[in-house]
Amino acid sequence: ANGCVPGDLKYADLDGNNVLDGNDRTTLGSYIPNFTYGINLGLNYKNLDFQLTTYGQAGAQMFNRKRALRYSSQNYNFDPSAAALLKPWNVSDQKYSSYFVESADYFRIQNITLGYTFRNVKFGNYTMPGLRLSLTADRPFTTFKANAFSPELSDSQGWDTEVYPLTSTYTLGLKIDF
Repeated sequence: ANGCVPGDLKYADLDGNNVLDGNDRTTLGSYIPNFTYGINLGLNYKNLDFQLTTYGQAGAQMFNRKRALRYSSQNYNFDPSAAALLKPWNVSDQKYSSYFVESADYFRIQNITLGYTFRNVKFGNYTMPGLRLSLTADRPFTTFKANAFSPELSDSQGWDTEVYPLTSTYTLGLKIDF
């Protein structure tokens, strides 16, 4: 139908009338997760302390609009078939396809902190009550399957617009008690 060639997106005839039209449209998922979760863990042992914060979600889908726009651009050959880019019925930003609906499930370690406190540290005649050294990692690990920078969506319609890669930050801390 419609002069398809290998590499064109395939659309299903959902209403069974052998015509691909607006009656074959359907809901492809929801960006609202079925389940969100988080784990906060803190441990202290003698002078050593450890904190861990994680969170994630499961059961959500996202429309990868950035990927769809790249595929629909006639200036670039990202599409499996360059010929498909010239067919207005097949341009992915105009006809949404399940090809661009991806899992928005993810798991992130938001923060890990490991610290050690030295007590009653002597500097000549002065005894310092405490000195704490710490190493903190913010966002050191995220796992997800979407072809995007991040599965966290800021768009109210479940599209990945205005989303940028999140950086990891590592901080060495020093706390001095007088």
